[in-house]
Amino acid sequence: MRPRSADSGSGAAPGGARVVRTLLLSDVRGFTRIADRDAPDAVFRALSRCLHLQADLVRKHRGLAGRFVGDSVTAVFDGVDMAPNALQCAIEIQDALLRENVSHSEAPRLRVGIGIVTGAFALGRVAGAEEPDITIAGSRVRLCARLCALAGPGEVLIDPETHGRGGGRVAASPDDSVAVEGLHARCPVYRIR
Repeated sequence: MRPRSADSGSGAAPGGARVVRTLLLSDVRGFTRIADRDAPDAVFRALSRCLHLQADLVRKHRGLAGRFVGDSVTAVFDGVDMAPNALQCAIEIQDALLRENVSHSEAPRLRVGIGIVTGAFALGRVAGAEEPDITIAGSRVRLCARLCALAGPGEVLIDPETHGRGGGRVAASPDDSVAVEGLHARCPVYRIR
């Protein structure tokens, strides 16, 4: 995952470091079907609105928005309130997309699934990179991608660490557990209500 480096406060040193961050991944549900069915200009106007709306909300909640990869958004949050900020951001993304679909009723309706994970990541700059990007890696990235993939349209799935650090600011209920390559045990999952 390669979030765009906004400033030197990203915590990425040449060669990398192990850091604790909150990672948010979102992905448009059913986008391939929408792209095959609807007019390309309408699809990409709707996608552009969807991606930029999310990036704006990430910045509003003090996150670092990553590159858009297809119909996906990545964001990294740090600091004392990284988990609550990511959770509030996810809730606002889902609400804003609902409003967007209503106000642009003629456009393709885009809904996202979101996964959020908090934990230790390897963070660093890749040698030889032409742009000032940072890369975040590790099994927690895989877990976040798995939660994002499992989240249905309008849903947010989070790991126990994010749930614990959320400080009860959002209502979440235990859902199930998932197995992820690179993790020794199944990880419990919480669904934001």
